[in-house]
Amino acid sequence: HHRFVDGQVEYDVSHGNGTLYYDSDGDDHPNGIGNQKATAEFVPMLNIFYHRWISAAPTSPPPAAEEPTLSEGEEDTTSEESPPPAAVPETFASSGLFDDFESDGPPPGTNGWEAFWDEAVPTTLSCGVDSSVAQAGLSSLRLDFYIEPDSWAACTLLYDENPGLGGIRGLAFDYRATAPALIFDVDAHGGTSDARSTYAYSVETVPESVDGWVHVELTWDQIVRVDWEENPGTPVNPAEINGFAFGFGTYPGTPNSGTIWIDNLSLLGDEISEPSEPEPELYAEESPSDDAESLPDDEEGSGGLCPSSMALGALMVAGVGLSMMHKRQRK
Repeated sequence: HHRFVDGQVEYDVSHGNGTLYYDSDGDDHPNGIGNQKATAEFVPMLNIFYHRWISAAPTSPPPAAEEPTLSEGEEDTTSEESPPPAAVPETFASSGLFDDFESDGPPPGTNGWEAFWDEAVPTTLSCGVDSSVAQAGLSSLRLDFYIEPDSWAACTLLYDENPGLGGIRGLAFDYRATAPALIFDVDAHGGTSDARSTYAYSVETVPESVDGWVHVELTWDQIVRVDWEENPGTPVNPAEINGFAFGFGTYPGTPNSGTIWIDNLSLLGDEISEPSEPEPELYAEESPSDDAESLPDDEEGSGGLCPSSMALGALMVAGVGLSMMHKRQRK
């Protein structure tokens, strides 16, 4: 035990394990006499250390800073001023490209595009950069998919923080396909990882997409809540968007298989361009570009699907299926 002797702390082991005073029924716990002996030696030592601490403490606290005195007629505005609000992270300050698939790394604030699919059936999906096909630049996002009937898959980009899209009008992209009549969704996500909300717009590839690029522009009111979640059909609130995806499903009893390329994924600003000719129906603008490229000869798609809304029954299990997802990082 410790005690204070001749001006210093002494650790006393001269009595072995102290059974003379501390033995209690055959063990080393102190008995009554041991408690009294330890107390008589410990309290004086504690008293010495206390007074040493007091003597070393500053005699008075440091003087407080003097508040500035106001001159005659000057108003005190310190109580009225509030600290500036914390800046909200804005990944997108205005319209423009947010992924042209040319960078070596993922878009800022994300882990990159990740593939998820239904593992309960032989559905497959791979998504990654393809440097052999591009509308502009050198690369595009390639999506190779085989979707079993009534199954699903998605290539998803999620942000660590809300990117701040409140001032954005919509999004745009270009796509190509190995066959017409392939179906995919353009998804926007909100909510949290535990309660993800999904909004979607369904696209069916047109014949022009086989030999050239097709441009698509979507405003937020076209991307609506999916049927299997609450408030179906309501448009997405851009201020709540924290992720995007290209989703795949099927028509009932029919597989969906092929390859789609995405390029020039960008945001639409507040400006609204006047169309040169009135359009009879309010659909997403799809038009082949002039700089068409031929696809590799060995690429084939399934084809044969008719237009409709996207995979109504299959994607209804998407929320449950997320727990069985397998993901791959963007290459």
